[in-house]
Amino acid sequence: RGWFQSSMLVSAVLSERLPYKMVVSHGFVLDAGKQKLSKSVQSKSVGKMPVWSDVHPDVLRVWCVMGSVESDRLWDHASLTAAQKLVQKWRNTWRFCLANMGPWSNQLPASCLDAEHWMVYSAQTQSEQVLRAFSQGAFEHGTALLQTMCNELYSAHAFSMLKDRLYCGNASERQAAQAVVTHLAYYLRACLEVVLPCTMAESDAVAPVTLGAPTLQEKAAHWD
Repeated sequence: RGWFQSSMLVSAVLSERLPYKMVVSHGFVLDAGKQKLSKSVQSKSVGKMPVWSDVHPDVLRVWCVMGSVESDRLWDHASLTAAQKLVQKWRNTWRFCLANMGPWSNQLPASCLDAEHWMVYSAQTQSEQVLRAFSQGAFEHGTALLQTMCNELYSAHAFSMLKDRLYCGNASERQAAQAVVTHLAYYLRACLEVVLPCTMAESDAVAPVTLGAPTLQEKAAHWD
């Protein structure tokens, strides 16, 4: 249904080739009465629903991808609140990274613990899984993976283990812990650029460190 079918048919007739490589077909946006929101039909629930212009672009973006993209979506305060909570969690995780970064280096210091090498390896692996899901149009799955990455790997494990060395360690220990945070930030940023592009753009102005060559970020950059 929609423009992608008509553009496919026209292109097939005129050039005998498809005008795109992949299409993700979104469902309709529904009002409180589960009727399609339309420019031509005024919904009776408009006064009770959130106003588009009052919603931050990143929250709206997350609202779009946190559920089944192909299904119809209910436009209401409850679903927007859920999206806001996700954005707040991811934003707070990113704030911890910003506050504890060290200078960027492609290699971790020799003083890093095995557990810290595990953190960075796990962040790389999980971020690749998130970006792969996004690139395949599996947005609901990618969002769930990103939430698990922030909750379990970053907050519950990595940050908890790093805090002692960050706040109470000697100079060498702090330097090692800051280097680990910088690498964790590198992989997290690649994922957050897909779902929170406005927040990431704003944070660039205050980030204490310019991260290295962003291989993963380049993979995510084309997802507008």
